[in-house]
Amino acid sequence: MRNIADAGAGNVLLSLYVNAGNPATAVAPNTFTGALGAFMIGSNTGKAATLTANGAAFWQRALTAAEVQNSFSYGFPDTDQQLGIRWNLAEGTGALLQNSAATGDDYDAPLVNPADPPW
Repeated sequence: MRNIADAGAGNVLLSLYVNAGNPATAVAPNTFTGALGAFMIGSNTGKAATLTANGAAFWQRALTAAEVQNSFSYGFPDTDQQLGIRWNLAEGTGALLQNSAATGDDYDAPLVNPADPPW
């Protein structure tokens, strides 16, 4: 799970949670200007990285550490108005990840160069 919070002075604090463990963090300049959903899954460089995931979610606010931990244990509702994108990664076929959050299919995401077979 990824979390982004305002770190002041035009910076953001990025936190990446894996398997409910302690996050890896970094402070970076806030230079993002793309639309919500401007996120690529896959590779267009011909290089590969193995990824095993059971979903990805992006909120429109920073989550507290307790909220992150609870989401691993109990999940979270797709109807949360601050949930911008939720890809369950459970389609099983095709090359389009469907957004199940309330924001709808505007934030469906194509897989780029998926593995063969992709699912």
